[in-house]
Amino acid sequence: MRRFIKEIALSIGINAFILRGLSSLNFGIQIQTHTAGQWLPELQTYLLLGVFFRIINCILKQLLHLVAFPLKYLTFGIIGSMINIGVLYFFQRFINTNYGDQAQIILASDYLRSLILSVVITIAYAILSKLLK
Repeated sequence: MRRFIKEIALSIGINAFILRGLSSLNFGIQIQTHTAGQWLPELQTYLLLGVFFRIINCILKQLLHLVAFPLKYLTFGIIGSMINIGVLYFFQRFINTNYGDQAQIILASDYLRSLILSVVITIAYAILSKLLK
């Protein structure tokens, strides 16, 4: 049980770190917190974003990949990248609608940049989770 909680906490921290890093580099995603300059409230905001990103990736993304398995097989995996981009836009819409008082998320408007962003997030998450485990 302790290992499970440790893995969830590590995943949330990695997601928060990735979101903060990509936002500061303006790499296809901009996160505007309303607590800029104050390190503790900003950390809490990014951890909250990490929690929701973890939940959305864990539940919605896995469910969509399961339902779209036949399409993934027929399109040689192209539908998988579209699901990843759709999850990013759902995350943006969810945060901007429900938690807009804490943070606003702006994603790139073109498909290629969003595709690169989803690939970078996946690779960065895989590398950091392997390094920190």
